[in-house]
Amino acid sequence: MPRPPLPIGTYGTISVFPATGGGFRAVAKFRDVDGVTRKVGRVGPTSAAAKNRLREHFRDRAQQGPATGLNGDTRFRVAAEQWIESVDRLAEQGARSPTTAQLYRLILTTHVLTGLGELRLREVTVPRLDHFIQTLHTRRGIATAKVARTVASGVLGLAVRHGAIPSNPMRDISRIVGQRQQPPRALTAEERGEWIERLRSDPEPAARTCPTCANTCSAPVCGSARRWP
Repeated sequence: MPRPPLPIGTYGTISVFPATGGGFRAVAKFRDVDGVTRKVGRVGPTSAAAKNRLREHFRDRAQQGPATGLNGDTRFRVAAEQWIESVDRLAEQGARSPTTAQLYRLILTTHVLTGLGELRLREVTVPRLDHFIQTLHTRRGIATAKVARTVASGVLGLAVRHGAIPSNPMRDISRIVGQRQQPPRALTAEERGEWIERLRSDPEPAARTCPTCANTCSAPVCGSARRWP
């Protein structure tokens, strides 16, 4: 009975040999995303180092997306360019607002690429994203931070769909919490009296005639209880 093939994205037994010129070479068979099994090797100063380098290579190679060339070692800015181009296409087709597409490109260029652009996709972790978004919140405000989160999440979502990373780390960052707004309240009797007195003493509204009662008055104290321009 023939031996079953390796599952896609996995490797077989690692063998280590002395390398030409010194050090060691670790070799193993790896089944690529196209289904082809290939022999792959990596060199290190020690046997353990060579094995670790080979395992790291296999880890990143298993995440490679054949459709776009994105993988764990791809720079964030490369995936970001593909994502923003897709947003622009949606805007041209009428499926996305052109204003939204312009805003996303502005925030991507001004803030997101500045903070994340040179990272490898596998390096864009939850702690790094959380620090980036919270810092942006502190320096630029909640509105900018929220749009930046949406943009970065869109880029990472593209990377997930093409197999470059296993999941979108943006889903696990802490919430962006704005300053709690004061609930609305009615004026107190003292505040209302002060406000009415200010209106009465203001020469501009006091000189106007209310079209309802035909008297010179201020609308808030007019007996008709109606507003007038």
